[in-house]
Amino acid sequence: MQTADKILIALQQVDNLEKISESLDYTKYLKKSLNTVKYELRRQLAKATCHPDDLVSDTWQGGTTS
Repeated sequence: MQTADKILIALQQVDNLEKISESLDYTKYLKKSLNTVKYELRRQLAKATCHPDDLVSDTWQGGTTS
């Protein structure tokens, strides 16, 4: 199974948890936590499905510009 497929399954599970949380106590707190997870999963899905040339490094390894 590819990484993107795993992430899509995880996103579906988060959606299921959001639906379940509507009938529980502390719904706002649960949704806030789930939104954090959903955001990160979407970020990783974008990274897993983009073209390698589109990726930007977190650190710049170049010299100074003059």
